[in-house]
Amino acid sequence: MTKIQEFNELHSSQEILFLGNAWDLLSALTLEKVGFKAIGTTSWGIANSLGFADGELIDFDRHLGIIKTITTVTGAFLHARILG
Repeated sequence: MTKIQEFNELHSSQEILFLGNAWDLLSALTLEKVGFKAIGTTSWGIANSLGFADGELIDFDRHLGIIKTITTVTGAFLHARILG
């Protein structure tokens, strides 16, 4: 089974799927450590952690870099929200 199939299966399981929102690597690792199987990113949270008022104000490559870091370091599934 592929990772995408596994992630889709979490959505159709009898078990409720909770997505914790991460805004950086540390928050993602914390969510994973407490048992979240899947993590979502919050464009506003990422923006705010970098001093921006809105996710649309972040440079796309910088935003994508944060998301790539989270996916590389954590083992949880990730749903990324990117405004642009």
